[in-house]
This record gives sequence, C-alpha cells and structure tokens, in this order.
Amino acid sequence: MLFIVFVAGFAALLYRGSSTAKGARGEARVSTTLTKALDQSTYHILNDVTLPAQAGTTQIDHIVVSRYGIFVIETKNMAGRIYGDADQSQWTQVLRRRKSRFQNPLWQNYKHIKAVQRLLDVRSAQLHNLVVFVGSATPKTAPPKTVFWERGRLAIYITSKTEIVFTNAEVRDFTQRFCLLYTSPSPRDS
Repeated sequence: MLFIVFVAGFAALLYRGSSTAKGARGEARVSTTLTKALDQSTYHILNDVTLPAQAGTTQIDHIVVSRYGIFVIETKNMAGRIYGDADQSQWTQVLRRRKSRFQNPLWQNYKHIKAVQRLLDVRSAQLHNLVVFVGSATPKTAPPKTVFWERGRLAIYITSKTEIVFTNAEVRDFTQRFCLLYTSPSPRDS
C-alpha cells in the first residue's frame, strides 16, 4: 500500500511539472481573468473547446462569443525572452542560454479560426485571432497588436470592440452549438 501511495505521489509531481499541466494552469488563469473582466450577459466564455477540423479535431483554449464578434484565444504559458513577428512561421524562446523554436501562435490559432468559421458559416471579419502569454515571458521584438503579454489587456481589447456584427439570436445559436461540442465549462458554469 505504501508503494502505491509513493508511486501516485511521484506521478502527481511529474504531472505538475509537465508542459500539459503548465499549459492548463495558464489557461485557468486566462479563464478566471475573462470571467471577472467581461459582463457575463454580453460575453459568453467557453474554455477547452474541441471542434471538428479538416484532419480530425482541433482544441481551442478559449472562445468568447458576443454581438461584437467571436474571439478565439490561444494561451501560451512560457518563460524567458520571446522573439517573433506576425509574418514568421516560427518564433524563438530564449530561456537562460537555451534557444528553442515554436510555431507562431497566431498561425497555430488560424487553424482554430478556420474551424470556427466552417462550423458557424461566418465571415473572417467577424472573428478575432488573439494570443495571450501568461507566465514570466517577455517580448524582445514588437509583438503583433493581437498578441498580449498581460491578461488584463486581452480583456480590454475584447471590450474595445463595439461594432455589432451578430444579432442576439445568432449569439444564442452560436453559443448553443459550441456547448454541444465543448468539453469544459467556464468557472461560472462549474
């Protein structure tokens, strides 16, 4: 019995330090910020949404549905210095003296945008491709205007959009369609 407790504890420590756990913690922080900052009667927040894509499925960290558009959000929980711009396919993370490359998160999120667009049959102008970094990462190149380094700035950007692009009925319909597919409720639904 003691052996099982030891193995379970060790596995929990490994998971806590894994990139999956780190990503989940970052996504939870963004979800909490959005829930606190956005009026729940105007903005419908969905987290960890899995949608059909051309090659299987795609997992979207956050979708915010409103009359002012649909905001598709990719969360990156990273440390170190980040180099990259909107036109580069790969960005660079420098952590201490180690460099690693990762896919441009705006390009990564574009696949999510296309899945939402196909599902709802909406125009690309009605969708917003947003990326938010959490953790201690800092940009070392000028970030694109839809990449945020503070969660509060993400919420400010969302509420700054005031042009109505969907009816209340469309917002209800879109939210219901997502709710049929998504896997995790927002904290207010728990």
